[in-house]
Amino acid sequence: METWTLREFIAGCYDIDSLVRAKLQDPLKQIMEADCLPCDGVRPVEGVLQKVVFLDDTEEEFIPVVELLAMDEDDASKHENADMLDIWKTYMGELKVEPMTMDMLINSAKLFMQNYKSRQESLLDV
Repeated sequence: METWTLREFIAGCYDIDSLVRAKLQDPLKQIMEADCLPCDGVRPVEGVLQKVVFLDDTEEEFIPVVELLAMDEDDASKHENADMLDIWKTYMGELKVEPMTMDMLINSAKLFMQNYKSRQESLLDV
């Protein structure tokens, strides 16, 4: 009977090296696979690559997925982009979230945005 170290066992069962190499070589792929949220692409937002939804066909105007999730229907209808309500409804219709209510998801996204903004502000104060 052959004895393996833990490292040999993992290397034999899982191709960790190629997965790590792929993640390091393709940060866009890493972001796209980080969660199951739908998106149109990945763009830098305030210096950080994030999933985004394009607001027009030119792909120049976009909104981060997290910001879109943080909106409710009222926020979307009041947005400066006239098509935001349709974009919001379409996006929310694509989500497949079963164990969580839409209100819970929206509140989680709002909390994330608040924490993100406070972190950004605290970095500026330093």
